[in-house]
Amino acid sequence: MAKAFIERLQSSVKGQTEIEFQRHFRASPDALFSCHTEAKLIQKWLTGPPAWVFERCKVDLRVGGTYLYIWSHPQNGRFGMMGFFKELETPFKIVNTEIFLPDPDQINQNAIDESLASWNWLSFTKDADRTLMKLVCRYPNADIRKTALDSGMSDGMEMSYQKLDQLLAGMK
Repeated sequence: MAKAFIERLQSSVKGQTEIEFQRHFRASPDALFSCHTEAKLIQKWLTGPPAWVFERCKVDLRVGGTYLYIWSHPQNGRFGMMGFFKELETPFKIVNTEIFLPDPDQINQNAIDESLASWNWLSFTKDADRTLMKLVCRYPNADIRKTALDSGMSDGMEMSYQKLDQLLAGMK
């Protein structure tokens, strides 16, 4: 019997504040790690729904380093995400915080309140000829997790992961 791979993003809630996402990719952990940590690669796939533009991507890949992503839409404005890298184990694990920026023009990295951040544990595990990506997001409270779930985040993530599939296929 052939192994069943997770071809589309699956999510499940854990406890009061966590969401776990899983998906297989036809790529090595090294390739997936690079696509999640190199700005020039991130900008090619982490674009979300149509009409959104990934306008800014900065990555300082080191423990204590930061990242900043900003997207814009002609009718829906702009938003961003930023965070700090807490743990890196190349090419298998990334632990980071993530803070939603409803107004990315008001960024002050010295005044970021990390109590409002989610903590993300992203892992890449070799699984036959593929890699299992597992992402656990822990939110500060149940209300913030509910807001994330209600935002359509999973659908936007899968749209981006389909673009990542295409990028990875072209890297072989």
